[in-house]
Amino acid sequence: MSRQPISRSEDLARLQAEGYTLDICGGKLVVRDVPYVDAECTVHRDGALVMPLTLAGDIANPPGEHTAHFSGGIPFAHDGSALTGMINGRDTQDLGDGVIVHCSFSMMPNTNNGRYLNFYEKVTKYIAAIAGHATFLDPNATATVSRPIPPDEDDGSPFHYIDTASSRAGIDALNDVFRNEAVVIVGTGGTGGYLVDLVTKTCVASVEVFDADVFLTHNAFRAPGAPTLDQLNAAPLKVDHLTAIYSNMHRRVIAHPYAIDENNVAELAAATFVFLSIDDPEAKAPIVAFLVEQRIPFVDVGMGVELVSGRLTGTLRTTLVTPDKHDHVSATISLRGAGGPDAYRSNIQIAELNARNAADAVIAWKRYRGFYADLGVGPSSGFTIATNHVVNSRSSTAPTLDGEESQ
Repeated sequence: MSRQPISRSEDLARLQAEGYTLDICGGKLVVRDVPYVDAECTVHRDGALVMPLTLAGDIANPPGEHTAHFSGGIPFAHDGSALTGMINGRDTQDLGDGVIVHCSFSMMPNTNNGRYLNFYEKVTKYIAAIAGHATFLDPNATATVSRPIPPDEDDGSPFHYIDTASSRAGIDALNDVFRNEAVVIVGTGGTGGYLVDLVTKTCVASVEVFDADVFLTHNAFRAPGAPTLDQLNAAPLKVDHLTAIYSNMHRRVIAHPYAIDENNVAELAAATFVFLSIDDPEAKAPIVAFLVEQRIPFVDVGMGVELVSGRLTGTLRTTLVTPDKHDHVSATISLRGAGGPDAYRSNIQIAELNARNAADAVIAWKRYRGFYADLGVGPSSGFTIATNHVVNSRSSTAPTLDGEESQ
């Protein structure tokens, strides 16, 4: 069964976005999970509304008739009385394609010469007349259950189920800027873990993650998710731990259980965008040099947090580097070992700061790709915890943030 008519028909897509469970079986539209009441005033949730579907290519035409069928039983009113005003037949019929119905309906609209303008109007009118009685008895009974929807096998989706969040918001077209994106995330510590979380929720073609470290107990308190004690005792590699989680959603999350260095940096050559989230400035240097030389855009993140007078303070940095704008690298990204106390080695990392740093990085990437508007905020920004200020750097000579190390 192809789901293309649903995604390409405005009325069907609206029904799906609102949480109705739609199937197309042969030439029929089937709306499942419709609650109804039986003759004993018991609420059931497994009804299905069935009606003919006429297509023009892959787009639904307006309904050609006002009638419909119901599968699952005979619906009644909330007091057990018959729905005589809409049921016009009680014969069980096999409509083919595995669809068996138990009664037929006739409910003509009072406008448009007795014709429904679209399937949204027809479906919602019928479901209100059926499910409204179930909701009267059980306020939790609803046909908008928002079940996960598997994509068509041949539609090239990177997800195991359809992104209904984008369709509900009407921004599916905006996601096209990511469809050919091969993203690499180097470093999957606190901030890197949140990068994996956020990037795998986009329709990028692939997400490759590089890290040689083990996921230990302290990592659990600054990373997304909540591992079990058994999972921590197993001491998985960070990339394996994250890949196991996010492969449940995205089909193409690829784990590389080793670090990127000057010997293997060429493995990034196929990337279309890279996120750098590593804590060693000197290890970062050959990666940055390679990405700039190969004209591969990337975002580097950094965090410097200190305990001052019994409270935490510091700054989070996000630096975007593109093929056309990279003269700010040496001024904003530390590529040499710290000359003084290493703030990162104090291990002051907090989950919400890691999440904020990752979110800022992903927003910078999406702004660069045109998903978000860009009014020229500059290639680097810093969020200061104590003042709640974000400072955007438009200058190529902006200073590196004090006490900052990457995460």
